[in-house]
Amino acid sequence: MQYIETQLTFSPAIPENRETLAALLAEIGYDSFMDTPTGLSAYIPADAFSSEATEAAIEPVRPLFEQLTVESKLQVRLLIPQS
Repeated sequence: MQYIETQLTFSPAIPENRETLAALLAEIGYDSFMDTPTGLSAYIPADAFSSEATEAAIEPVRPLFEQLTVESKLQVRLLIPQS
């Protein structure tokens, strides 16, 4: 399955900011998240991705950050069924 990885780099990179962004992105279809030292990586199925929707989802909270950058790229994730 193909996924889009969206890397959000922000300051301050504190847990509350990660949780806020993850909640907003989950509302538009992002389904998994990983904390990074400088922010958050978020994953969404490639066929559900919209850069415009991603930007619109985080726009209301941009003023909370000293710095916030967003970069998205295609990733291939292998899902191994558990028996």
